Amino acid sequence: DIRLDLAYFNYNLNDDFTLIGGKMKNPFYRPDKTPILWDGDLNPEGLALNYKKGAIQANLVGYSVEERSSADDTLMFGGQIMFTHDASESITLNSGIGYYDYRELKGNAPLYDGSSKGNTLDADGNLAFDFNIAELFVEMKTTLSDRPLSVYGNYFRNTAADDLDTAYTVGFKYGKVSAPGSWDFGLAYLDVEADAVLGTFNDSDFGNGNTDSKGMILRGGYGLQKNMSLGLTYIDSEFNQSQLTQTDYDRLQLDYILKFK
Repeated sequence: DIRLDLAYFNYNLNDDFTLIGGKMKNPFYRPDKTPILWDGDLNPEGLALNYKKGAIQANLVGYSVEERSSADDTLMFGGQIMFTHDASESITLNSGIGYYDYRELKGNAPLYDGSSKGNTLDADGNLAFDFNIAELFVEMKTTLSDRPLSVYGNYFRNTAADDLDTAYTVGFKYGKVSAPGSWDFGLAYLDVEADAVLGTFNDSDFGNGNTDSKGMILRGGYGLQKNMSLGLTYIDSEFNQSQLTQTDYDRLQLDYILKFK
C-alpha cells in the first residue's frame, strides 16, 4: 500500500486554460477556506480543468472517489464558477456558484471506514441518499485600519435528499499573519444538516467530523519570525441535531507553523 500526499501534473493549455491530473490540491475556491464541503487537507484524485481570465475563474472536475471490484466505482463530477467585482477602490466582491454530482453512493456502504459521519443510512446500513450538492457563496474583501478584512457566507443544498438537506456558514477574518508581530483573527458559525454534504469529506474537526452539527469556529494567528508563526483554533460545536439527544464537542488546537521557500 503506497500513500502519497500529492502526485499530479499541471499543464498550461494556453493563457486561459490549465489541465491538472493526479492527486492534486483542491482547486475549488473556498472563502476563508470554509470547511463545510471540503476538509482543509483533502487532496482529491482525478482531472481538473481550470479557466481564469479577467474577473472570471472556473473549474470543471472529474474525481475518483472510491473503487469497487464487485460494483460500479463512486465518481464525482462537478464545477464551480466565481466572479470578482471591484465595487470601489477599497472593496472587492467575490461571488460564485457550484454543483457537485456524486455517482453510485445511494445504496452503498459509507466510504472508506464504513462510518456514516452523520449521513442518513437505510435499514441495511447503506447510504439512504445520493449527493448532488448545489453551492452559492459571496465574499467581501476590504481593509480596516490598514489590515485586510473578509466577510463571507456560504450556502449548500443536497438536491438528492428528501430532508435535512441544507448547510450554511457565515463569518469573517481580520488581519493577516506575514511579518513578525502581525496577527489575524476570525470567527465562523456553521450549521450542517445531516444530508446536506457527504460526511466523509467535510471538516474532520468540527462536530467530531459529523454532519448534523452546528456551532462556531474561532481562529487566531501570530507571526513569531519570518516564515514562523503560531495558530490557535477553538471549536464549540454539537452534533446529532436531528436526534433526541445532542452531543457537545469542543476542541482546542495549537499549531506551530514553519514555511520553507
